[in-house]
Amino acid sequence: MGAPIRASDRPTPVRGPTGWLMGLVALSGLAAVALVLTETAWAASPSASPRPPLCGEVSSLGLPGQRDDPDAVRELQLGLRLLALFPHPLDGRYDPYTREAVRLFQGRYGLPVTGVADASTLRAIARLFQEEAVSLIDSQHQSAIAAPQPEHLPLHPGARSGGPWVVVDTSRLVLTLYRDGQVQARWPVAVGKPLSMTPVGEWWIVDKGYAEGVFGTRWMGLDIPFGSYGIHGTDRPWSIGTQASAGCIRMYNADVERLFEMVTEGTPVTIVGTLPEVTWEAPLPAGTVDFPVPLLQWALRRHGFDPGRADARMGPVTLAAIREAQRVLGLPPVEAATPDLYRALGLRR
Repeated sequence: MGAPIRASDRPTPVRGPTGWLMGLVALSGLAAVALVLTETAWAASPSASPRPPLCGEVSSLGLPGQRDDPDAVRELQLGLRLLALFPHPLDGRYDPYTREAVRLFQGRYGLPVTGVADASTLRAIARLFQEEAVSLIDSQHQSAIAAPQPEHLPLHPGARSGGPWVVVDTSRLVLTLYRDGQVQARWPVAVGKPLSMTPVGEWWIVDKGYAEGVFGTRWMGLDIPFGSYGIHGTDRPWSIGTQASAGCIRMYNADVERLFEMVTEGTPVTIVGTLPEVTWEAPLPAGTVDFPVPLLQWALRRHGFDPGRADARMGPVTLAAIREAQRVLGLPPVEAATPDLYRALGLRR
């Protein structure tokens, strides 16, 4: 489905990498490591109804008396290591070694030497990484363009002819923008770590805004009902291509700025890929809002029943589809999805 992206659609490298990039290649095995983040920074939105994101990232580390998230510290340590400033274990502790590495970076690049990884320090680390890792970043974009498209991709009910449609594949770590059924652009992304997975399903972009700090430069909020998730930039660009966030989708700032201009509020977004582990033992009654519900909704759709959008909600349309499935499949009529229905739909053996 879709035409290949032109090479000119990728960011243009401005200069080659320096020697430390070989260290990054040696560390490439870390790309599979899930890094926990908490995301809290938000700037003014051009939309009428901005909402503070909950997919969580801390904006400063190492403040006196602050209990730092070990996984956020570990990600900072990784960024410092990639700049050849932190040869110590990535242990997630903001210890004297980490503080001294931050101080060394601050002194080297003209920042106040505090030993605290504040927003300006994190932005400077991110900026240097992107200057030095041009070849890596370009390679990631080429890999995203070449990645297979998702198999059996469910069509978002809101995907309109001629309109944009965003698809995020969390297993391949790629975001694809379709327009009129054709691939318009593809970018590498970071997604949720295994313990805070990016929710699969069919969503809408419900707000757009300008961001700063941990959210990079742009934010596009999704109507996921478990909290406030979105697609945004990052000041940890070395996390792109990994399972790194607490559920949001991160992009390089240049990429998210381009996507921001290509979509509007109301653009459909489908997230597929890595699925939550579900035993399919417990019923899903009316009114349930939960991660497994989109899997049930997609299964109903595959079997010819219309549950509406795979929006994680056991609402009236999904319940009507369940009633019809129960009637057709000869199951007891109950206002819930039951293990018998899961079995009939192939969700459970």
